[in-house]
Amino acid sequence: MVLNLGGTELVSADVAASTRAAELKDFIASELNMHPFGFDLVSLLNGSKIDEQSELCQAPGHGSQIPLTLIKRNLPRASSQGFLRLQSTVAEGTTPTFQGQTEARRLTAILLLKRVLVMVLVFFVIYHFEAVPLALRIVFAYAVYLVEAVFLNAAAAALRHIGDADSVTAYIASVKEAAPVPKIKAQSWHWETRTDTHTVRGEHGNEREEHATRHERVYTHSFEEELPVQRWHDNSGEVVQGLAYFPLVQIHFELAWSPADAETTEAHERARAAMRHRAAAADDEYEFAESVFLNNGDGRNYQLPRTEMTCASSNRPTCLSRTVYMIASLAGLSWPYRWWLSQNAIKGDFTFSKQVWSHNTGDIE
Repeated sequence: MVLNLGGTELVSADVAASTRAAELKDFIASELNMHPFGFDLVSLLNGSKIDEQSELCQAPGHGSQIPLTLIKRNLPRASSQGFLRLQSTVAEGTTPTFQGQTEARRLTAILLLKRVLVMVLVFFVIYHFEAVPLALRIVFAYAVYLVEAVFLNAAAAALRHIGDADSVTAYIASVKEAAPVPKIKAQSWHWETRTDTHTVRGEHGNEREEHATRHERVYTHSFEEELPVQRWHDNSGEVVQGLAYFPLVQIHFELAWSPADAETTEAHERARAAMRHRAAAADDEYEFAESVFLNNGDGRNYQLPRTEMTCASSNRPTCLSRTVYMIASLAGLSWPYRWWLSQNAIKGDFTFSKQVWSHNTGDIE
């Protein structure tokens, strides 16, 4: 029997003593039109919270009746589009995002467009390369599909790293403790014209040579160095409380850094300008890029270990696993599986934010 704190009966049920509290909770949530992870069951006899994994015969005051009440959990809220604000440093009113997209429809359109383009390419190869045996064309199409299913989508990456709220929190803590290592890189290059010659046999058996010219980019010099960093501070914030109560959350991680003051900005701009000057003097053209790595103090730099992760509750379905996804992909069911995952998972971002100083003086804000 479930009562409110005023003593009014909300719902009652006859259940076996061997019934798990989690099963009773699901029934109560259904009867009261609530989410089961939005409240706790509390005994009115001694005020203790009922363990969801235990049987009712273990509840305080077990007998003909067990008086219970509901205590609302203070949970983060997902938007109507299925996005969750995961980060404490993000303002309460900020629209939750996923992979930098603020609109679910736009994100869906981008993902679908990529898949459609892949399918168009595959069907083009199958129907227009008649000189290639059909079996080889089918193998090519299947290989393209399998590469996309296993390596080129966020769902597959997230399923490689499935954990509970504690493992997600531990991963975030480990990245927050790592020092940022911003790097700059330049590559000098020029165009070269190459001529390819091949022999063509005519209809009457005569042979002739054909020449084809192509322009090829040739890289000649490479420059890479770390931007000066003497101190750093992590401004990422914490994971919002209540993550463990969501059955399934697909999380996207990003790593960002910024100079802490004008002196650091100027030092980094000087380093960029010097590298650009060296690269420009080395050849006709050059490419310039920046990246940020992490270091745990062991002298080894590494990139953000995980960019996608699935956070699942202890009651996760057996079909939610990397192995099941691989079997589904091999059977050609990757897209239906990912559709099921998108319908059942809440999505959220967590951006690791590092602030750096190029000098040892001054205070950390």
